[in-house]
This record gives sequence, C-alpha cells and structure tokens, in this order.
Amino acid sequence: MEEYIKNETANFQINAIKSMLSRGLSDIEIAAAFNQMKEPNLSNPEQGWLAKDIRTIISNFKLEKPTSNLENGLKTKNGVLKYKLVNTLDLGEVFLQILIWICLIVVTLGIAFPFYAYYFVRLIVNSTEVHEIT
Repeated sequence: MEEYIKNETANFQINAIKSMLSRGLSDIEIAAAFNQMKEPNLSNPEQGWLAKDIRTIISNFKLEKPTSNLENGLKTKNGVLKYKLVNTLDLGEVFLQILIWICLIVVTLGIAFPFYAYYFVRLIVNSTEVHEIT
C-alpha cells in the first residue's frame, strides 16, 4: 500500500480510490461504494461521500493517469510523435465565400441557407491539415 499521508484512514481511502479507478469505476460509483462500506468522509464528517469529494481526492493526489493521446503524443517504435491541427484557410477565401453565399441566399429567398451552413463547415474541415510537431 502506497503512503500518501500519515493519517492511516485517509491513506487507506486514497489507495482504495486509486484501486477502484484502475478497475474502471467512475467517481459516482466510488462514492456509492464508500457510502455502502460506511467509510467516514474525513473532509466533511456530517455527510456521506459525494462524487465531488472523490474528484477532489483524485486531483489533489494525481491518482488518474492522463489518457489523451493528443496530450501525450502517439507512441511508435521510433519514439513519441506529436501532432497539431493547422487550418490553411485565409481571410480572403472566407469573405469571397460569404459574399457568394449571401447572394445565393437572397436570390433563392433563403432556400440556400441550410446548404451554406453545410458548405461552410465542410470548407473549414477540408482546409484543416494535420502537421507533425518536431
């Protein structure tokens, strides 16, 4: 059992939270398990365990490993690669498209508007590239 602090009860609870997290339990499920086991809530003895108490302990003692591949990079056999999203759209293209679509919306009496929304989102997505950070 890893020792986080000197208080034996609190140390047991922290290790139990870490163990439950490794088994995939959520903060709500951990709080319910602590209430079922009648574990005393040392931060607020008048009430039972709440999910926010569990989240506070998780963040204070850094019990949860980061799981985002975007933060940690992509692990390969040559090392860790990191990527960023880069949009190559320039302001001139955006204004030209807006002007063209406003004319179309007016000419079609508003029928072109849903198509404009779709086209504009597609334009942004299509002009976005993934670049490797070196």
